[in-house]
Amino acid sequence: MILKSLVMAGGRGSRLNLGLEKPMLRLNGVPMIDFVISALEGASSIDEIYVAVSERTPATARHLMTSARTWVIKTAGTGYHEDLAQAIRTIGSFNCLTVSADLPALKPGDIDFVVMEYAARRKPSLSVVAPAEELRARGIEPFSTIRLNGEDVVPCGINVIDGSMIGERYIEESMLVVHSPRFFVNINTVRDLDLLRAIEGFDFRAAGGGHG
Repeated sequence: MILKSLVMAGGRGSRLNLGLEKPMLRLNGVPMIDFVISALEGASSIDEIYVAVSERTPATARHLMTSARTWVIKTAGTGYHEDLAQAIRTIGSFNCLTVSADLPALKPGDIDFVVMEYAARRKPSLSVVAPAEELRARGIEPFSTIRLNGEDVVPCGINVIDGSMIGERYIEESMLVVHSPRFFVNINTVRDLDLLRAIEGFDFRAAGGGHG
């Protein structure tokens, strides 16, 4: 199965509090969003890459406009789910993998694994989740949890959806439980950057070049 992909990069990122747009945080000298795009480019299951930006992320939009690798979609910036729906309507009625711009540890094989699971489960929507206890064991306090088979799980910011169903009141969903921190170390706080260093050896630099 070959899908289109959508990177969500229009949020404020206020919790990081580093004085820059979160997708432009530099890891090993490279904007964080570029790692997500590289993972999608390397995945055999992805053929087109779109990025949703908003008025909150103008530097991210300018950065992406210089690249032939992506198509940029400007959204209203009213909220993650609203912007996601707007962007998918723009892309069209295709199966689409969506991913947050703050998951730089993802690898191409991780993307292909999610798409393979989506194809095997034959549901119109798939959400990638991780056990809340595994996040807490790494010092991450979940922002929100879902009850699944008797345990709390946390959405990772990776989903696959049949774009033709956007706007439907109910979309049947399957949940894929993952255990690798590559899927669930979202960069929301400086503490998360420490975790990223631990699992991938990243260094990070703010836009001005200073170490965090």
